Amino acid sequence: MMQHEADLASIRKYLEERGFAENDRLPPERELADRLGLTRNRVRGGLRRLASEGLIWRHVGQGTYFGPRLSPLLNRQALDTLAEMTYPREVMDVRLAFEPEVARMAALRATGLDFTEIEKCLERMRATGDWSVWAMCDAQFHRLIAVAARNTLMLAMFDTMRAGRSKQVWGRLGGSKIRDSRRGEILAEHAAILQALRDRDPDAAAAAMRAHVTTARRNIIGE
Repeated sequence: MMQHEADLASIRKYLEERGFAENDRLPPERELADRLGLTRNRVRGGLRRLASEGLIWRHVGQGTYFGPRLSPLLNRQALDTLAEMTYPREVMDVRLAFEPEVARMAALRATGLDFTEIEKCLERMRATGDWSVWAMCDAQFHRLIAVAARNTLMLAMFDTMRAGRSKQVWGRLGGSKIRDSRRGEILAEHAAILQALRDRDPDAAAAAMRAHVTTARRNIIGE
């Protein structure tokens, strides 16, 4: 294994073992370097690679965060407040009304690069056995579709919806056995969505997304 791949594997293992949740702040580069026995330059290179994959995002002067970057139109503090005020049923209501239309638009506007990034995300979901990484790749899969819709306001609305996931409430839901039994089904549903996008079939993309979110809603809140 090449040195930079070994460094990347060490950083990935650290993130998996720590179980970071979406938008958790990572330790500073110096601290990561000390913990992993790497130089800061090697840590920086690994973080740059993970950022390109969408597993983390970096804000100059503020630090590095786990998960996909939020729309620059949004205020992090306001979104944290929203997360404490909403409930899973509300989030799933919005997802069911909103995400099929996002997928419909993405089917018409996505680029070849969009398809490549979505496929890479799906492959990472297939490869990982760690729940925190799975959950982050799942979130990234849906956000990449929102990015592919090429609508700035829609992306900001998507990020606002995602922020409604309270860590305490959704963490308990995510800890159930449902996610383990649904792993294969979720991968198949994601693959169907991606295929409809590649086929440039907006109706099929919307239908595949609607079926996926409907099943998720039923498993999460029983409706």
